[in-house]
Amino acid sequence: MKIRDTKINLSLFGASEVVNTTAGVVNAATGEASGLSEQMQAYYSAFLIDNAEPALIYDRFAQKVTIPKGHGKTIQFRKYNPLPTLKDAIKEGVTPTGQRIDMATVNATLAQYGGYIELSDLLLMTAVDNNLVMATKLLGAQAGRTLLAGQAQGVSEILKNLALDQSEPITVYTQKEKELTVALLRAGIVSSEILITGEDGDFTLSVVTYGMVKAKKLGAVASAFFHAPMILSDRISLSKDKYCCILKRRPHYDAAFGVATRTKYGEEKSGDTHSVIKIDERKFMVALSDGMGSGEYAKRISESTMSLLESFYRAKMPSKTVLSTVNKLLTFNKEETFACVDVAIVDLDTGRADIVKIGSPSGFILSGTSLKILESATLPLGILESLHPVTATHVLNEDDVLLFLSDGITSAFGSTSDLYDALKNVSVSNPQQLADDILLSALSAYGGRAMDDMTAVAVRIFKSA
Repeated sequence: MKIRDTKINLSLFGASEVVNTTAGVVNAATGEASGLSEQMQAYYSAFLIDNAEPALIYDRFAQKVTIPKGHGKTIQFRKYNPLPTLKDAIKEGVTPTGQRIDMATVNATLAQYGGYIELSDLLLMTAVDNNLVMATKLLGAQAGRTLLAGQAQGVSEILKNLALDQSEPITVYTQKEKELTVALLRAGIVSSEILITGEDGDFTLSVVTYGMVKAKKLGAVASAFFHAPMILSDRISLSKDKYCCILKRRPHYDAAFGVATRTKYGEEKSGDTHSVIKIDERKFMVALSDGMGSGEYAKRISESTMSLLESFYRAKMPSKTVLSTVNKLLTFNKEETFACVDVAIVDLDTGRADIVKIGSPSGFILSGTSLKILESATLPLGILESLHPVTATHVLNEDDVLLFLSDGITSAFGSTSDLYDALKNVSVSNPQQLADDILLSALSAYGGRAMDDMTAVAVRIFKSA
């Protein structure tokens, strides 16, 4: 086999001095640009791109009225004002008070808007695009945006009037704000703005400070100035070293909590879920949810129920609305999802406790040597689509204890009197000790083995320092 060497002149395949290309291409050999720019035109698509325009939705709800020709440009409408929502049910045998209807007038004045586009006859005859059709589209879109702007203006006026109707005048404390600025400066706190709102005994103070001022120091100056205990409610960062500190009067009461739990023997997850959340500076929620059954499934039901309760109560929705909504959400579930719920909303200023019990075992208010029983009169959440929760209001005094128990604890005792006896023998001064003791008593009654998920939640209120 012979091997032949062949020489190839690669320059024969290189760029020559003259290469015809499209416009703008540079010849690699000569460095010059050449091209048939007149012949190489861009491909022209006959498809025109439409502009995205807003969809008008308010005009579909409008009442359209035509003013007859020769009758002016102002029209007056009449309308009846809506009646207020009825909050209270009618009492049997009592005729409700009659209601008064009110009428109002609404005036509207015609306004003319318009625009036009001039197109020459030569443009219409020679242009590639159909400019007449496009001009019509553009003018129509312009009219739509003009209407949208008018609708937005109308909505803003409605919202403005609604805000004015619901607003309340505030008292101005210009002199007090100046005096407080001086008091803060003496304490070494520099503030750029101060706003005092509220009435005597229930002030809200907003202070814009430079740097992170200690809450205790700021509260001490405000307390001395108002002659009332003030605490930092919130701190909002405005910039790198600028903060808005909001202070409010300390509530009359404070609260201490205790929780004791035990998972059912043989299960890894508990179907009991508890929660204690702060709604605002004056109120808190304590709740206990017991998902029916035990294990992972019961845990999921209980946690879902508690998550919904926390979200709705944080939004400050009424208890009736919250519980009815949660009940509907549970009944819509394809699976059987039942939960027994204890909920209490406690006002730390007055000691008022609004308590709702749904399908749950007895709860208790321990006050010194006395014991008050809290009972449920409804089925658990998720059984019936319609739910009418009953809220019982109790006033908690200093050192009173509110106690919620899951059925895993109450069922451990042979009778209700045995449970009462157990409660009488535990100390109520420490809520955590109380929860631990009642759990241990229930475990002892079971023979040392938890036969169900067990939870005790205790809350004690006391005068704030």
